[in-house]
Amino acid sequence: MENSLRKELHEMIDNFSEERLQEVYELLQNDNEYSDEFKKMLDEEYEDYMKNGDVVSKEEVDKLVHDLLYKKA
Repeated sequence: MENSLRKELHEMIDNFSEERLQEVYELLQNDNEYSDEFKKMLDEEYEDYMKNGDVVSKEEVDKLVHDLLYKKA
């Protein structure tokens, strides 16, 4: 299975645009680090949850994460 996963990843990478390749590279380089903006957003969401019990939907979370990860500089 490991070989097939490697092969599939190599094929995907070979077909990435330069922009997409850069995004993946940055994501992998920063795998264990979160931006201050992302940490602040998580803190705010947690505080809101503790005060109001509000929960963000999966769709809202997906959009927030996508917007933070792929934000145009």
